[in-house]
Amino acid sequence: MAAYILKMSGLENAKRVLFVDEQLPNQADYQSALSLIGLKQIYGSNCDVLFPVDYLYEDTERDTAALYGRGFGYTKVLPNDTRGILERDLGNTHPRNSIDLNAYDALVVGSITRNTGLALELLVQFPPGRTIWIHGEDSPPMIEEAQLLRTAGAQVFVRSIS
Repeated sequence: MAAYILKMSGLENAKRVLFVDEQLPNQADYQSALSLIGLKQIYGSNCDVLFPVDYLYEDTERDTAALYGRGFGYTKVLPNDTRGILERDLGNTHPRNSIDLNAYDALVVGSITRNTGLALELLVQFPPGRTIWIHGEDSPPMIEEAQLLRTAGAQVFVRSIS
């Protein structure tokens, strides 16, 4: 799926990707987690994660049974060496404004619904044409959200439409 999203966005030649989902570390979401896993399988450590998600990695010490769906299918699946620089510095906090967005060829928001404010902030700082928003909710976007998705200029992928 990650390769498809990149190809359909015209970003299949990207060398370095920044993945953003502020909610994912504490609130598992299948679509977002699986999108990140796919990006890590393609890019390895060249896919940086702004908000590190420890439970995706083989060495996590987190009780994954407490996660959504008991963590089935998405926990402890990534090799530890696929962590990007932002994840390797887990002890350090990286304020968003200290990250050089110009270092990335693409920016992926794993859940636009759960990160709308942050996504809009990033859209001002990073080219919309190289920004991917994923709407992975069970229900299609409401009218107002659909309008935002259509007019923002980002590459948008919606899981459920009616």
